[in-house]
Amino acid sequence: MKQFTLFGSKARGDSGPHSDVDVWIVTRRDDWHLRDAIVGYAFDLLIESGVFISPRVVSAEHVRKLQRWHSPLLEEVRKDGVPL
Repeated sequence: MKQFTLFGSKARGDSGPHSDVDVWIVTRRDDWHLRDAIVGYAFDLLIESGVFISPRVVSAEHVRKLQRWHSPLLEEVRKDGVPL
């Protein structure tokens, strides 16, 4: 299971010229190597183009925990998110 979702101000359509791009990424399992690689790619893109991507990389298991905890972040992703 992989899921990529745009959320935050870009998804809602109320972003400003200096807004970041929030991306929710769900992976099959918790893998800190993968999470670090994605964050590194986002940083490289910032250096190369000035676009600030803010990836939130979580495992499917962590999403289930967030559901049980009624996480405001998960609710925001579900409410405003746009699948990529």
